[in-house]
Amino acid sequence: MVRETVGTEPPGGDVVGAFYDAYNAGNATAAAALYADDGWHEEAHNGARRAGRQALREGLERFFAFLPDARWERREQIAAGASVAVVYTLTGHLGIDLKGAPTKGRPITLDGIHVFEIADGAIVGTRDYWDPTAFGRQIATTPATGTGAREPGA
Repeated sequence: MVRETVGTEPPGGDVVGAFYDAYNAGNATAAAALYADDGWHEEAHNGARRAGRQALREGLERFFAFLPDARWERREQIAAGASVAVVYTLTGHLGIDLKGAPTKGRPITLDGIHVFEIADGAIVGTRDYWDPTAFGRQIATTPATGTGAREPGA
């Protein structure tokens, strides 16, 4: 159960709930369709950004191959105006080997925060804040200073 902390539902109804439903179903097309035509997603740790539904869908398809059983648990949601912040825990198992190391099947657990901007019932943009150092420790293919990976954020 998500703990609603502050504010009210942003304009557009429960687009945030639909976002996590699509993510947890591994449905890149449904997730990308929730964004405005020129919607964007940014990885806060490195500034990598995808814009437009096609780029978002393609990025998510790669992500779901990377972590095919990905599951986001919404722990807390804070809404203020047209912005929503969601504290989440992402779990799953790697679907590939990374950098030649046998990492396929390795479990991953990451805490993070998604920040949504919503207008006219669509997601205008999302920023994903997660710790690449924590990810690096879990895959253990690089020193604990991080992987430089653009994943796992979608």
